[in-house]
Amino acid sequence: MYVQLKRNKNGYTLPEVLMIIVIVSLMTGSLFIGISKGRGERALQMSANQLIQDLRVIQNRALAPLSPARKNELCGQNQPPEEELQKVIFGAYFETNSEEYILFVDCNEDKTYTPDRDKTVNPIGLEKGVKILELSTGGVLSIVFVSPDPRVYINGELASDNTEIKISLTNNPTKTKTIKIHKSGLIEIVN
Repeated sequence: MYVQLKRNKNGYTLPEVLMIIVIVSLMTGSLFIGISKGRGERALQMSANQLIQDLRVIQNRALAPLSPARKNELCGQNQPPEEELQKVIFGAYFETNSEEYILFVDCNEDKTYTPDRDKTVNPIGLEKGVKILELSTGGVLSIVFVSPDPRVYINGELASDNTEIKISLTNNPTKTKTIKIHKSGLIEIVN
């Protein structure tokens, strides 16, 4: 004579509950890894977009002449204002391994950034975890736009070739974005 035990069909067994907990834990862990990986790439893309936007702003400012009084105000000069509108040269200054760049007014009109003679308009920080990895000109780069075209000057010389700024994640230098400034004035992200 055999005794048959009835199983309760209304609940889960302990091994089934443990398996569900393990599966949910693995899925949650992979979700957090994906979010943190995407955060760095998003910061890199946002920094590249901000850099391009700032370069276009100073490029547009180079096209619009200012009143002599406004130029004196920007450069901290006390020269008697002239009647005609003045061209004002705006630029951007970059250093390798820096987490910021500087927008400036080229007060001495040498088409390069000179800290004690030019007016710093705005130092701009890149997104957290992003730095300037490489400049096609070496360790420093001054980009200046001069009206009417606007003509592009790189480190004080009229641009004869395109220039690149490569930014990267500080904790993963293989993740990069390259901003190309064409000698014609076009600015774009190339990767």
